[in-house]
Amino acid sequence: VTDLRIRLLRPATGELYVDPQHLTRYFYAISDIKVVGRCKCNLHATGCKIENKKLLCECEHNTTGPDCGKCKKNYQGRPWSPGSYLPIPKGTANICMPSISSIGKC
Repeated sequence: VTDLRIRLLRPATGELYVDPQHLTRYFYAISDIKVVGRCKCNLHATGCKIENKKLLCECEHNTTGPDCGKCKKNYQGRPWSPGSYLPIPKGTANICMPSISSIGKC
């Protein structure tokens, strides 16, 4: 998360009306804050890891790259196309399949 903005709109006095003349006497205290987010992995990862101070997707479906936007070597597909599914049993995000040129090679 970058550039997080917190707006404190009115003092927690228990009243809706606050006297503008006395606003300088009120103060705010934040005791706990939790910010939740997720990585952009094009639906090809269930989690991320921190490596060299950067978030990297733990890619699945034979994909690779910081956002799982490329197929691994000898695979082809449309990993950059999030949210669409190939018509296979149980559906999955555009999985990379072995390329024809790599079939039969070790």
